[in-house]
Amino acid sequence: MFNNIGIEKLTFIDTYGLDHEKLPTAEVLQNRYNILFNEFPNIETVLFVRALGSDSPTDLATAIPLIYASNPAVVPYVVFTKIDENKIIEAQSNKSKIDLVELNKHKPIKAVDYFLASRNERTIKKILSEASIPEILIESRYEVLLNNLMPYCSIDKECYVDNNKEYVEQLFSSILNKEHLGKSLVNIDALESLAQSLEFKGTLTKLLKEMFVKASKNWSNFTLQRRTIGANRKRLEADELGYDGTYLDSWQSRFNTGYNQVFSKISPTDFEQLFKVNQSTNESAAIQEILNQFSKYFLRFGNFIERGKVNEYTKFKTIVVNSNPEYTKYSRLFCDIRPIHAWLSKVYSFGDYFDKIETEIYDVVLSKFLKSFIQDCRDHNVRILRKSIKSAKGDSTTILEDYFVNYDSKLIDKEGFIANIKSTSLVR
Repeated sequence: MFNNIGIEKLTFIDTYGLDHEKLPTAEVLQNRYNILFNEFPNIETVLFVRALGSDSPTDLATAIPLIYASNPAVVPYVVFTKIDENKIIEAQSNKSKIDLVELNKHKPIKAVDYFLASRNERTIKKILSEASIPEILIESRYEVLLNNLMPYCSIDKECYVDNNKEYVEQLFSSILNKEHLGKSLVNIDALESLAQSLEFKGTLTKLLKEMFVKASKNWSNFTLQRRTIGANRKRLEADELGYDGTYLDSWQSRFNTGYNQVFSKISPTDFEQLFKVNQSTNESAAIQEILNQFSKYFLRFGNFIERGKVNEYTKFKTIVVNSNPEYTKYSRLFCDIRPIHAWLSKVYSFGDYFDKIETEIYDVVLSKFLKSFIQDCRDHNVRILRKSIKSAKGDSTTILEDYFVNYDSKLIDKEGFIANIKSTSLVR
């Protein structure tokens, strides 16, 4: 089945004890998420696993917004296990496709009804909104969550095998198809044009400066944490950009945090000025979701300094390091500088020297935008087109012609593009 939908390898990551009965506080949970996503930056999906007969999973109203705060590119899904212990399901003669939503209508199942009851939906969405998650994403992600509530039997009972296959395929098809991006096409022509405008440059530069400010850190509040201060000092002395321990203080982690706080919670005004699209429209869902994971193209630069080596992936790091006035003025150990926390505060004041490197940083990010951001938008469009072609009756030429005329007229290799859409499987 996985071969049919194009999956060659799956990696599951341990939850760091997040499945223990005693629920952690929001602060502890946030810290664990931060560490988890920092250690495994390629995570794209979180599966919340709950027994169908368990109580209402009220903890998810806290957990889901914290996931967005830690890594907004990660999409949550819910899997219900132990469905064989539900009396209604057990009594069904045909268990090949178990519809939890329909079952809940006849007799509420606490764990399922939690998501379907309108009062709970309003509560969850309110919490998500208070976490500064864009409104369009609250709606689209909640819809994806509801559409993929997965019933699963984890023990070897033949009568549930077909149901398991049905929903496992549905779940991974949703993940591979990036269903959370929505169903609206992104205007590629418009993106390429606005990237040349002065307003785009001004807005993006302003946001990048905010990112540098958010990435900065004042160490004066950490004077009692001598081991943390010492660990970061030693790393910097050894040409390593900070230390990720109890606190995520490496430069890469700091900039990832800054990016998430600025771009993943971008205001409607800045979003519209940047993309010329209203943040409440369906098209904006795809753009915002792609923006959420755009930082991987220039912020996953690693924390070791490789002197004299500059390539496409380390340009951002090289500029930030070589331009840092406090870090570059010393060529040897810094341990004779006191107090250490005051020196660290100066080193981590990235916002203070952004104006001097503004043009260089903008050029790096713009090049990634033109190459990678727009390509991700085009890939999203391809997935939408494949679905349209698959469901179309008769000739699909009109669908493709409409796309080239209204969305992507500058695409050079149209014939190859069309052949790719028609020959590749749906989810890939």
